[in-house]
Amino acid sequence: MKKYISLLVLLGLVGTAKAQLHITSGTAITMTNGGTVTLENLSLENEGNLDQGTTTLHFKENGGSSNVTVGGGGSTNYGSITVEMTSHDLLLNDDIQVNGTITFISGQFELGGKTLTLGTNGMIAGENESACFIGASGGQLLMATMLDAPFGENPGNMGAMITSSANLGLTTITRSHVPATNGSNAGIYRIYDISPANNSGLGATLRFHYLDNELNGNTENDLDLWRNDGSGWENEGFTSRDVTADWIELTGINAFSQWTAASPANALPVELLFFTAQKLDEKTAQLDWETANERNNKGFFVERSDDGNVWKELGFVAGQGTSNSRHTYQFFDESPKQGWVYYRLRQMDFAGQANYSNVATLLFTGPAGNSSANFPSPKSQGFGSVQCPFLLRKNQNCSWKYTASWGS
Repeated sequence: MKKYISLLVLLGLVGTAKAQLHITSGTAITMTNGGTVTLENLSLENEGNLDQGTTTLHFKENGGSSNVTVGGGGSTNYGSITVEMTSHDLLLNDDIQVNGTITFISGQFELGGKTLTLGTNGMIAGENESACFIGASGGQLLMATMLDAPFGENPGNMGAMITSSANLGLTTITRSHVPATNGSNAGIYRIYDISPANNSGLGATLRFHYLDNELNGNTENDLDLWRNDGSGWENEGFTSRDVTADWIELTGINAFSQWTAASPANALPVELLFFTAQKLDEKTAQLDWETANERNNKGFFVERSDDGNVWKELGFVAGQGTSNSRHTYQFFDESPKQGWVYYRLRQMDFAGQANYSNVATLLFTGPAGNSSANFPSPKSQGFGSVQCPFLLRKNQNCSWKYTASWGS
């Protein structure tokens, strides 16, 4: 038989050293009269059955010495929660679902690698820079809701405001706080993953809300929206932004996926898909490369070395400035020397900042090229390449193909 114990009596039994309301297995607590139960410097661990009903659980720190935790593997029907912490955090120890309102008065609610699901009527209230969810170590907020021609709908007040004339159907939205990275660069401490049942031809608008304490070194006035559909992060730009109200908006979205915000200064100026070199004959090398997107890209200086240490500039190929489309480039070196020849790209932006590609290498075994040959000329046309083995037969034509990445 289950035990039904008065919450007031149970609270009276709790000690003061790292105090904890521990509902043991086989114990059931039902709160039926509404109102508020304040857990002052008190963690909650439920291994039994807790039905909060319409009562609000108020986690309050008053001169506490450690984080306050909430969780447990028991059956819990969470209603509303109020967070009032000062020098420590309210820490989520287990996955939970909250069916009411999570109200912030002060302090932070650390997700701790767990999932907090908002029920149908669940929502967040009172978030600001000093009172908010955090989760740099992982964890997420989650809500699933029906969206049929939504107009400025912000499910659960999680901060992803969606407008579309389409029926998105059941839409799952998660919010996490581990920044997206691109090499050594990072976005803000907020990512939304929006997954509708119907996810094409949406013509949608997303207003992405964030907090100033989530900027993570990004320049707020320069924030763009970035999207990851599973193939990597791409800059989608923005339609409008408000740095006072802390949001950035993009229209014309036909499909949702993962979204974050980052300033272009925190992104690589050019995403290079590959850089290859192949030998057309003993007097000509063909260099090919392709970019996935470009930001403020002035262009590419093509450089050659006979020993891999001392580099000579061969020519320049203009870039696309700023573009979110793929672009292919080609360059011919018509005067290579005999022996090993090394090639690389020096990408330059309009501010004069440079990045280097990896090195592509060719072996020329025939007579040296004519030193009076025409100066190499850049061309824009189709291209192809053949990968070669590491062991070469004499006079074998080949190329080595490198997947290049920019470096300093």
